[in-house]
Amino acid sequence: MKFGICTSFREVQALDEIAFDYLEESVQRFLIPEKPHEDFADRLRDARNISIPIETANSFLPADLSLVETPQ
Repeated sequence: MKFGICTSFREVQALDEIAFDYLEESVQRFLIPEKPHEDFADRLRDARNISIPIETANSFLPADLSLVETPQ
């Protein structure tokens, strides 16, 4: 079994006393789909330098996106 932690990849250094196998990032915070590709490229470059792999992601949809509307 693998143990993962949900946090920003920028917080990994602060967690070095905790044993975990992978990181779960946020799509909205890490992949930043609503921003220019260059912004993501900077994050990707930085994330490749951490010692723990990012294997999963959460928060696929932005908070302001309504998936279901109540009929009027």
